[in-house]
Amino acid sequence: RYAVERLDSISTIRNEYAMVPLGVNEFIFTSDRAASTGDEKYGWTGEKFSDFYTTQLVDGQYLRPKKFTDVINTPGHEGTCTFNKSKTEMIFARTVVVGDKEDNFTQLYVAHKDGNGNWQQATKLVLFGDDTLQNVGQPFLTEDGKSLFFSSDAQGGFGGKDLYVASRTAEGWSQPRNLGPNINSDKDEVFPFLRKDGLFFFSSNGLDGMGGLDIYYAQKTGWKFSRPTNLQWPMNSGGDDFAVFFTS
Repeated sequence: RYAVERLDSISTIRNEYAMVPLGVNEFIFTSDRAASTGDEKYGWTGEKFSDFYTTQLVDGQYLRPKKFTDVINTPGHEGTCTFNKSKTEMIFARTVVVGDKEDNFTQLYVAHKDGNGNWQQATKLVLFGDDTLQNVGQPFLTEDGKSLFFSSDAQGGFGGKDLYVASRTAEGWSQPRNLGPNINSDKDEVFPFLRKDGLFFFSSNGLDGMGGLDIYYAQKTGWKFSRPTNLQWPMNSGGDDFAVFFTS
């Protein structure tokens, strides 16, 4: 049913993941390749802190990636991102580095384009009140811009990282809603993606899978979700499989 191919034109010996559309035939993804901002190494991986990179699809081939704007990329971690429909609002994960020490928590940030099409400095997105007490990452903004899905290890969840959704209000964002036990397990659920037909995709290492993180989908009806289904081989493997998105 599927043909899985490695994108050799943008892949390196480092990590590349979570590629999403940025414009017409233009994509943005996360990587900790050697060109990333700053000179510090991340203690857990021994590699540089991750940045955003862009690439264009021309005649079926992805061009050599370029580093995204330094207004967004910093010496700390910049991780997965999501955009509104007009690509003027960007929500992304960042782990701040202060001096030679890394903050223990990843948070969501939001940035906007000005009237000239230039990205402005990002500000922290407050979702749980005192956001510094938990990790918040892997955002996905629905096409209408009204719902923000993300993962967090906030207290009161089912264990590990759970998936949540917040609704946009006139004052900002509502209190996040846990997606519940049909989606969340006692381990990690991460990288949400809601397709236009209501199929909700995410990755988990807490459900019956093929090893590591596997990609699952569930039908979303209102605030309820069906039991997840594993995408199986060749989408899933014995390694970690995550951060799926669809172009149509």
